[in-house]
Amino acid sequence: MMPEPATDTLLPTRQSLLGRLHDLQDQTAWREFFDSYWRLIYKVARSTGLGDSEAQDVAQNTFIYLSRRMPNFRYDPARGAFKSWLRVVTRSRISVFRRQQKVDEKFRRETTEEIYYLKRQLLEVKRAVSPLTEVCNRLMRFDLTLIPEDTRPYFRDIYDHVLRINELVDNARDLLSTALDANFSLISISQNDVSKRFAGWAAIIGVPTMIAGIYGMNFKAMPELQWRYGYPVVLTLTIGSCILLYVLFKRSGWL
Repeated sequence: MMPEPATDTLLPTRQSLLGRLHDLQDQTAWREFFDSYWRLIYKVARSTGLGDSEAQDVAQNTFIYLSRRMPNFRYDPARGAFKSWLRVVTRSRISVFRRQQKVDEKFRRETTEEIYYLKRQLLEVKRAVSPLTEVCNRLMRFDLTLIPEDTRPYFRDIYDHVLRINELVDNARDLLSTALDANFSLISISQNDVSKRFAGWAAIIGVPTMIAGIYGMNFKAMPELQWRYGYPVVLTLTIGSCILLYVLFKRSGWL
């Protein structure tokens, strides 16, 4: 691993790079900036307990935020290192990301009740509007002498409005049914994530449980029990297996 250059050699390059970032069309400068600092932002996000995909989302949101700030940003070395400022910005974006997660979870829990409430309201509108279709249709008939000829066009206009409202209610109910299905899908995905975490931890805990169960049967014909290094080998194997499973599950997003 190559040692980092001294601060006095890094500073001019960093200042020149930040100066070029004022031009949002300079793709080369932004690519250099991304390649130089995305790992720092990613590590800060992972150090706060975020998963791999979540840390990548935070890194992406941080670069989007920086692209909006850079045209008016002026780097002053007297105020501190640029990396320190970048860490502060990343932590602020992590806070925003966590708040957004809480809002999404609350939205998913409350959406079902709101959708059912809206469906009940639409059902009441449907019950009120549906009978008007037949009423308006009969009022437009020419064999009714009680309705003056000059007022029949108005009833025809009311009939058109009733049909339009009836159609809008049906479309709204279909949209609410689609939204309800999508909300159920989100809830199912969230439950699957929880189930994966439980399964991951159960697999990790299952390794020492299995090993302890095997050696807890106290069979006499177990030669490793008399081995001098039997205990440290089994203990190392148990801990190593748990660590290996944890790393694998962490990389796959199960933990």
